[in-house]
Amino acid sequence: MPELARATLAVYRCLWEAHAAPRLARLPMREIDARRVVAFRGELLAAGVGPTSVVKTMAMLQRVFRDAVEYGDVAFNPFKAVRKPSPGPSRVARPLTPLQVERLVADLERGGSRLSAVLVRLMAYTGLRPQEALALHWYAVRKATLLVELANADGQLDRLKNRKRSRKRSRTVDLIPPIRRDLLTWRQESGAPDDGALVFPPRGPRPPVVRRRVPQLAPTRLRSLGRGRRPTVATTLRSAPHLGFIAHRREAAVHRRDR
Repeated sequence: MPELARATLAVYRCLWEAHAAPRLARLPMREIDARRVVAFRGELLAAGVGPTSVVKTMAMLQRVFRDAVEYGDVAFNPFKAVRKPSPGPSRVARPLTPLQVERLVADLERGGSRLSAVLVRLMAYTGLRPQEALALHWYAVRKATLLVELANADGQLDRLKNRKRSRKRSRTVDLIPPIRRDLLTWRQESGAPDDGALVFPPRGPRPPVVRRRVPQLAPTRLRSLGRGRRPTVATTLRSAPHLGFIAHRREAAVHRRDR
């Protein structure tokens, strides 16, 4: 089974609590058929939930039902049978003009945020994503180019294999002379760190990226759900937390109560 990053678990928890739990948590899994999924999709869209969030919510539940099918708890996966909404056209990007960028940089420098000023100028003139800039090392700063490596949402280099979104692990972007001079000046101001150091080091220790292996639902656990009652989506997640967030929330609540 694939591993899920902490950021993915956090997104799934938000989707579950905001969209899925209020509408499906108490329903027996065998009563959730394709017609009910279509109605669920319509309820979300009518409530103003964005198509992207609807797609992510349905994909999360499809993953839960996939294991339930494997172990005979349901006959088929209704979330796989129902089409997911099209995300539609994305918002038009309105990049800042160079004058706006320089005004923003000047405001940051007047406020004493030298690191932020260099970071903003770098992203504005090279097109780096925030996580890519935060994962940038000094060895990647070359004479006329930058080596940009695939980074996760925490700004750490992503070492996951078989990633579907991108097969390309790195790319190079042009580095114009003014930005290169900015970076070299910043390196001297930072104490001339070695090539293996981060260009923008965190101010405090970064929390470790927690990746939890997603367990399959064991048949014995499925049979024990509800002590003979038909399992619901919520009881399935609580008994063998397929995505991790239900159990973590309950453990945190117990910890707070025992303090």
